[in-house]
Amino acid sequence: MSENKNKKVKIVLAVIAGLAVMVLVAFFWGKQWFASSYFNQGQTAFLKGDYDAAGQLFEKSLKFNAKNPEPHFYLGKIALGKTVSSGPLLYPNADYESAVEHFEQSFSFGLVQKNKDAYLVSLNDAGFSYYMLKQYEKSIPLFLKYIELNPTGAFTARYFVATDYLNRSNKPEEALDILLPAVDAVSVNSPINRRNLFRVYSLLGRLYSYFADAVNTEKYARLSIESGVAGNREPEIQVAHVLLSIVYGSRGDFSSAMAEIKTANELAGSGSAYNCSLVTAYFAGKNYFDAVEAAKAVKPSNSYGYSTCLQILGESYLAEGNKIEAKKYMEDYLTMTDKFKDKNIFVFRNREKFVDELENLK
Repeated sequence: MSENKNKKVKIVLAVIAGLAVMVLVAFFWGKQWFASSYFNQGQTAFLKGDYDAAGQLFEKSLKFNAKNPEPHFYLGKIALGKTVSSGPLLYPNADYESAVEHFEQSFSFGLVQKNKDAYLVSLNDAGFSYYMLKQYEKSIPLFLKYIELNPTGAFTARYFVATDYLNRSNKPEEALDILLPAVDAVSVNSPINRRNLFRVYSLLGRLYSYFADAVNTEKYARLSIESGVAGNREPEIQVAHVLLSIVYGSRGDFSSAMAEIKTANELAGSGSAYNCSLVTAYFAGKNYFDAVEAAKAVKPSNSYGYSTCLQILGESYLAEGNKIEAKKYMEDYLTMTDKFKDKNIFVFRNREKFVDELENLK
């Protein structure tokens, strides 16, 4: 009798265990089904441009599968908002902090294995988001990875890496190498890239100016002006006119140099914003007298622009053999630029040169 009872108990326990397994399986697959259903609905809403509805659906999907990287990818895109076809920002209404949080989550949960196309997009968008947050140490490695995986389509990544290399990291050769492919036909095949090509040309002009390559400086400065929208007042167009003024100055054509500075100042909405650049044009043409006179006529400030006047005053006096005045202005330049949070390739080079020159003047 006890044996039969034991058999019945075992049967009951087996049934209960089976039911428990079935419940767990049903619960698991139910969670997966709900996660998938909400995710698919979210994708549909996202493609329709209804970001509010899409965001709510992706959040619901994550409640049923918290480690799915794809909802985080889309939530990152939603945090960035919709792109614009012109202007310096791809995403003018973005919540960059939220975007990078979701992109990092998507990376940590294995987006690269689950959706390689989305992973590529995330690298570029996360790089851009960190750049806009001025977290360059996180931005640049993401952009470089994107360039490695998508070399012919990395227009934006190349531009921002080259900008960092020029403005902050003091890597002029690397900047030129990484930026030149951005002008390839494949890289500029989207309307947004074509509309922003003038920025790349202007940056190339600055890099070639650093290397004293007047031919390519002029080439890319003119391409920047020609490829920009008519009447474009963007800083990159202003810089292109400044670059042309320096090229004209190096040829001794100071009237043309003055005309380019006048245009740059008008575009900047100021009659004097680029007057120190005219000083540079005089110096480039070895017109040290006018360089000194023009520099002394500029109102002093703590700006990068005025530091150029100090630089040219130091170099012009040195070229004329006036070591006392040269020493004074070189020291002033070093004092001012030492306070700059970020130093571009020109400042790095000038500082190194002046330190050496001051050592020789002792």
